[in-house]
Amino acid sequence: MADKAEIALTFVNLVEGRLDPKQWADWLAANEAQVMPLLNPGQAMRFRLAANATPASVNGAPLRRLAAVQVQAIAVLKAWGIEATLDPTYGQLAQREFAATMKARLEKEKEAKAQRSTQISRFDARFPVFAAFLRRHSDQLDGIGEPSTENQLNDLCAKIGGPIPPALQQFLLCTSALRVGSFIDLDIELMGRIQFDHLPENNRPASHGMVILCGSWIASDGDQIALDPHERVNGECPIYYCAHGSGEMTRVAGTFDELLSWWAKGEKVCSATLRR
Repeated sequence: MADKAEIALTFVNLVEGRLDPKQWADWLAANEAQVMPLLNPGQAMRFRLAANATPASVNGAPLRRLAAVQVQAIAVLKAWGIEATLDPTYGQLAQREFAATMKARLEKEKEAKAQRSTQISRFDARFPVFAAFLRRHSDQLDGIGEPSTENQLNDLCAKIGGPIPPALQQFLLCTSALRVGSFIDLDIELMGRIQFDHLPENNRPASHGMVILCGSWIASDGDQIALDPHERVNGECPIYYCAHGSGEMTRVAGTFDELLSWWAKGEKVCSATLRR
């Protein structure tokens, strides 16, 4: 059990660079219960923040954590009337480590941005307005899947019980999945009929027989957007917003093209439309 004299000596060794991150961490783990009562409330709070920063965070990397503790330790030693000379080595190494981490992060973000730009460009020729929307909201773009395969499209035809509406098929040839925050959560593998065959015919909700296109949380969690394959005009189908909680159906578009135009107006406009 360390007394104040041993704690002070350890703090001096820490400040002057004679302890590495592991030595310090091991010592603190064994003696923190004796250290904290010797500090005033302000010192204790700052010391804990420096000593216990989350290792997984940038600011909590071992070298940065040790450099931060050195600063708090020298302040405690000064309050105790003990002189120590700060060795800046850990602080300098920590800054280099931090700079390297930030550089790597920026490079990764740059690569991700370039990838998103390439993915969005698939929509430019057929859906330019929606492509512009995706670029404006690229910070919310959680992923664009690869173009749908022939097998995926055939499976969807079987689920629909007829041909895929032309605009939807052209969209799926651009991507098999798309997620924009909680606004759009589309995946061809999750598309399928809404079936309530277990209910008597006169008790089935209006969504019975429709095809789920995607999840959408414009009004509330768990809502869906679906097309009605029974109402076709030139091969296209009307699109409805299905409120999960109330079961209310709101027609939001006459075709998939119109749905993309609706989406492109942004979540606030779409939300206002549903509240009318």
